[in-house]
Amino acid sequence: MRVFEKQMQLSPRRHELLSVYMLGFGTLFLYLGYHTQSFISESIIHSVHLRDPHRISGYAGYYG
Repeated sequence: MRVFEKQMQLSPRRHELLSVYMLGFGTLFLYLGYHTQSFISESIIHSVHLRDPHRISGYAGYYG
C-alpha cells in the first residue's frame, strides 16, 4: 500500500504543471463554447430573417 500512496503524492512542481494544464484546457473550452455559440446564433438570426424579414434585421448581431 505504501508504493501506491507514494505514487499518488504530487510534488510542488507536478502540482504546478497540472494546475497550468487544467487552466489551459478550461480556457480552451471556454473560448470554444463562446465561438460555437456565436456561429449558431448567426445561423438562427439569418434563418429567422429569411422566414419573416420584418421580425429581425438581416444584419442584426454584426458590429461593424
